[in-house]
Amino acid sequence: MNMARDILNTDFVPRHVGINHISRAEIALRNLLIPNGLYGGEDRKPIIIADGTYLYIEKSSIYLYQKKTYYTNIATFTKPFLFVCCDGYIIDILGPYPATTSDADIINNEFGDESTTLRQYFQSGDVFIPGRGFRDSLPLLEDCGYQVHVPLAPQDGESQLATRDANKSRAVTMCLWVV
Repeated sequence: MNMARDILNTDFVPRHVGINHISRAEIALRNLLIPNGLYGGEDRKPIIIADGTYLYIEKSSIYLYQKKTYYTNIATFTKPFLFVCCDGYIIDILGPYPATTSDADIINNEFGDESTTLRQYFQSGDVFIPGRGFRDSLPLLEDCGYQVHVPLAPQDGESQLATRDANKSRAVTMCLWVV
């Protein structure tokens, strides 16, 4: 078993997993027609979809680990965080994080320090399409110089979006559905 793990770590992982296995130009080439038309433009900027997801795990007998995983009467979860190209190709997976960690906290942790790998890899002008759970991290992403496009939500007291806002939000949401 150790030999298989060592082979995977030396041969497979560096070529197929992690931020350094793909160039920014390769990410831009994976832009689909509609997202590239909406956000990329002629200079083919990388368009990155960022979102956390929940992964089912067996309930642990270790109390401290149980506390970090989200538990319902049905299942227990942990949270991997993904950066994905428009065509669904996985750029990088972070975590797993405790299921109770918000997407915004993960982004703030990964992009808050200028010396982090992700902050050095992505450049000003890159396009990020996160879900609505990133509200508290949007100022940080914008301060880094990234273009950020989030699906809109009705304001307090509104039952639905205005027509123009609904169409704009559909375009962003469509990019998220592709993945």
